Amino acid sequence: MVFFTASQMNKVTFKEVKDAYIKLKSYVYYENFSIGLKSSLATFESRNLEKKLEALVGDLNRYGSGKTRIEDDIDKVSYYIMPKKFKEEPIDQSNSFYFSTLNKRSKYEIDEVRKVTPFIDCSIELHIVTILWIKRIGKHLDSKLDSVCYGNRLAKIRKGTTVVNPEIKLFNRYYFNYNKWRDSAIRAAKREYKKGKDVAILNLDLQSYFNSVDFDLQLLKIRAGDRWINQLLSKLHSKYSQRLQADGFLTAANIVLPIGLISSNILANYYLIALDGLIQKKVNPAFYGRYVDDIIIVFSNPKINKSSKTFVTDFIETNLSYSYAKQARGVKCRCKVSRLDDNNFSVAIDNNELRFQLSKVKLYHLHKTESLDILEGFEREIRKNSSEFKFQLETNDLIESFEDSSYEIVYGDTVNKLRSIEKFNTNKFGASKHLARLINGTKDASRIEKRKLNKASDKILAFFSGKRALELVSLWDKVFAFFVINRQPDGLISFSKNLLTLLVDTRFEDKNLSEAQNIEIGGRLMDGLLQQLILSYSMAAALDISFFNASVIKNLKRTLSDDMDELLGDLTEGNINRLAKQLIKSNLLRQSYLPFPLINYCKQPTSHSFINQKISPNTSFKLDKEKIEFSPRYISYNEVEMFYHLQSTFIGRKMPIAYASDRPEFVFKKYLELNNCRPNPYRRRFFPRKEGSRINPKTYLVNNSQTLKRVKLGIVNIHVNEELTFESLKGRPVLSFERLDTLHKVLNEAITAKCHLLIFPEISVPFQWLSRLTEFSKRNDIGIICGVEHFANKEKEAFNYVATILPFEVDDFYKNSFLDLRLKIDYAPGESKELKKKGYKVPKSAATEKLRVFKWKNVVFSVLNCFELTDINKRIKFKGDVDFLATIEHNRDVAYFSSINESLARDLHCYVVQVNTSHYGDSRITLPSDSIARDFIKLKGGENISLVTGTLRVDNLREFQSLSLRGKRLPKYLNGKFKPLPPDFHISKLRG
Repeated sequence: MVFFTASQMNKVTFKEVKDAYIKLKSYVYYENFSIGLKSSLATFESRNLEKKLEALVGDLNRYGSGKTRIEDDIDKVSYYIMPKKFKEEPIDQSNSFYFSTLNKRSKYEIDEVRKVTPFIDCSIELHIVTILWIKRIGKHLDSKLDSVCYGNRLAKIRKGTTVVNPEIKLFNRYYFNYNKWRDSAIRAAKREYKKGKDVAILNLDLQSYFNSVDFDLQLLKIRAGDRWINQLLSKLHSKYSQRLQADGFLTAANIVLPIGLISSNILANYYLIALDGLIQKKVNPAFYGRYVDDIIIVFSNPKINKSSKTFVTDFIETNLSYSYAKQARGVKCRCKVSRLDDNNFSVAIDNNELRFQLSKVKLYHLHKTESLDILEGFEREIRKNSSEFKFQLETNDLIESFEDSSYEIVYGDTVNKLRSIEKFNTNKFGASKHLARLINGTKDASRIEKRKLNKASDKILAFFSGKRALELVSLWDKVFAFFVINRQPDGLISFSKNLLTLLVDTRFEDKNLSEAQNIEIGGRLMDGLLQQLILSYSMAAALDISFFNASVIKNLKRTLSDDMDELLGDLTEGNINRLAKQLIKSNLLRQSYLPFPLINYCKQPTSHSFINQKISPNTSFKLDKEKIEFSPRYISYNEVEMFYHLQSTFIGRKMPIAYASDRPEFVFKKYLELNNCRPNPYRRRFFPRKEGSRINPKTYLVNNSQTLKRVKLGIVNIHVNEELTFESLKGRPVLSFERLDTLHKVLNEAITAKCHLLIFPEISVPFQWLSRLTEFSKRNDIGIICGVEHFANKEKEAFNYVATILPFEVDDFYKNSFLDLRLKIDYAPGESKELKKKGYKVPKSAATEKLRVFKWKNVVFSVLNCFELTDINKRIKFKGDVDFLATIEHNRDVAYFSSINESLARDLHCYVVQVNTSHYGDSRITLPSDSIARDFIKLKGGENISLVTGTLRVDNLREFQSLSLRGKRLPKYLNGKFKPLPPDFHISKLRG
């Protein structure tokens, strides 16, 4: 052992270890493939977390002066195994084509060690050490990488300016860098093509890359105070590599990169730094980009000799067979690419050989005389896939299109011919995407028509059967979550029985390994699958422990045969319940599935259902300091705002004075607290704020770093059923999937129409769906104004709110939305009478509620709620203050309101937008123009829900008013556009 003196070590502090733990936890929260790590992390945090971190600080600071627990942990390092590819049944096709959809088998065999993937199994303390290594050493390796390396790049945090907790973020977002890598290659190819050149795109993938590396960390030039932690990580790599070698995974005594160890992400990039130099300096292509071991190279005017039988191999040899050396971190790295035979190439890194197989190489040759259809078609498919995440799933897509998303059929000829089918592949990404959308599309609905739900369940069970289920282990928890969220006990039990049977029927045997090695790997394969199953059960159980216990756990024992019971011994009710509670405590459950934000950051009763669309009387709103301190994710502004709206508005809890006097400032401070951020002026400027001292109306500024000169409005023409609002009033909101489906259709139309702002009638949306609307708003940059269905408090006060949701961006990156809930001030006589008849009354707080003015993207507007429009004193407050005034209504007296709106547009000289329920009609956009041009849009009736759009020329209106006030001549395009200004008209500073 090498001993280190105190002067040779940079001491580790508790803060440093704590920060490393939070980064580790955040990474694991979002990541799906580290088998056992999420479970281990939840267990680690379940008790005495700070003491464990303090003990680790002590162990690390004593490292090198004698045996410590951290070295014991290294000695115990092990690994899990997950299946990659199963043995195909041999069939004599006699040179004919044979295709079968058979997925279920009597046995599921793996016959080669390269067809499974090992994942490291080590203590959480060692995982924390890898984060410390990244923070001290890995960041320097990452900084040496060129921009051509796209995958697993460390996030660059600007100190003092970051808008989120810097402790959380470690790597740049996967999809952001992956898209950049792929899109940059396509742009480079198109650029060369447009210059009139032929183009070749070469795609290479290194074989078993992580297990083929030979990386001695001790060769790195490290500053003296950090050599001890580099040595510690080096010992971990060596011990892990020895384990794999002993069990037959490695044929050479290489020191490989452990899959599942976060530091391996950086080392995998750094190991190929000389290859990056070789291709950039020696090959000098039109584009080179590497996503870890996946390589894309674009060549301009390539020379491809298609008369040769080995022209692809020849092309690679001609263009890549070079040697190169690069000095990095004090070590000279050497790389040489050479041809081994007709099917293999070697990438030699120093004395170690990596390979890429010709069977996995893809070479695309694009001729300058032909069209770019292939690239443009690929780009269209990318745009389609990207836009799918914006849209809300509607019934047909939700239930019917699972197969379309989860399978890929490869045709050799026209798709109309059966004989054209050549392959039938499983689309893992498509299945995962559709499952996520199924969950998000149904999580806020209390019920779906049983026939449709059963159909969706049957499709999922059919897809996740046999070999496919074993190949898609990372999706098991999503399947369980779908059944729990939709209260499908039969689906849960069927899926459970299917997986248990599959585990028992799984076999491993590689003829090139010894009997002992086969037994060892077979056992570890079973352990890996079992750990994934227990985690999947527990992740679903954490959403609703009571339902899961009643539906599944009691059936497990009856399902297990004696053989199963012995093999699956850890799969017990106690283990699943224990882990589910630990996942809740550590906040590692799937928070995106929860209908109400931040409820999981409070200590809830053991039986609490996190997916219930109704707030239980026992629900706690007391934030848990430890859950906040060790939060695994960024908490968005709209979540914080909704959390306090739930308490003040829906629950009727008494709030601090600061909340009532300046809600945006109160929420912003809570946002900083929840994200462990210190306040600074840089952050504050991005967030909504109250403007000026005017009390009534209050003025809110939102996202005014952007400017809209034209506002495209979407008027929602929908029939508002009064009975639905009375059901909400009784505490029984109708949250059926049919209603949600209707909402989704409108939201999707708004995306397609590229609306800026969407306006619903009065009492049209249940309070429970406001979280969904705020998420939609921030993701799609669409503002929403809607009336909220009545609800009541214990005093039988009936609340009628208008919600204004406005999206904004923080630092041009983090999307958020602002939600203002304003109580209706003037209840209509008929409304008050109907409420009284049903035993309810108008809230006392209506008398003290204030009006609002919003300045969003430099457009200024206000919203009135139905009967409020009849108050002339309220209307006059907005003279010169707004670009448009919106009124949401559930009003049968359309003639009276029509007259008010027509005069209002002239009196205030602004656009007036009125949105009424479709069965009363008269939704309209009125211009401050003459009687011929004033009705820009005017709707009456209609049974089906629809979206009608209209664009408000805010720039024209302001220019007309400004020139008129200054007595300037109007340009032709404004002549006759608007009526003259009313007397005593002034443009407020807010609009100036």
